[in-house]
Amino acid sequence: MAREVKAEEVELVWDEWQKRQRRPDLVRLTDERRKLIRARLALGYTTPELVALVRFAYESSDRRARFWRGENEDKKTFLDLENLLRVTKLGDRIPVAVEWSERGEPGAGAAGVIPTGAGLVLKPGARTRSAR
Repeated sequence: MAREVKAEEVELVWDEWQKRQRRPDLVRLTDERRKLIRARLALGYTTPELVALVRFAYESSDRRARFWRGENEDKKTFLDLENLLRVTKLGDRIPVAVEWSERGEPGAGAAGVIPTGAGLVLKPGARTRSAR
């Protein structure tokens, strides 16, 4: 059963992704993007998990994140929301991003805490749901 998703949750994930775009002022939260984020939250992924994934994709030195940022044979980036939040990949991506955040690596936030502005915080040592 899908949970009810608050607009603020969607906006927190959106804001995290939008501010990392080359021209954030030109990127809009379309209905399609809103539905995508809402659908992932409704599946049970949390706002802090999705925020951690966005940060991981843009800031981590992990080989996967570097690949998404264009460090690949074709120099192609894979940082659009549709790719990052691909439902068939999230089960593998979220634990890696959360672990990265918990380690407090550069860019992961102070001591691995994910500030979201709405009291939704994933603290170091927090566990994610393993069965989705």
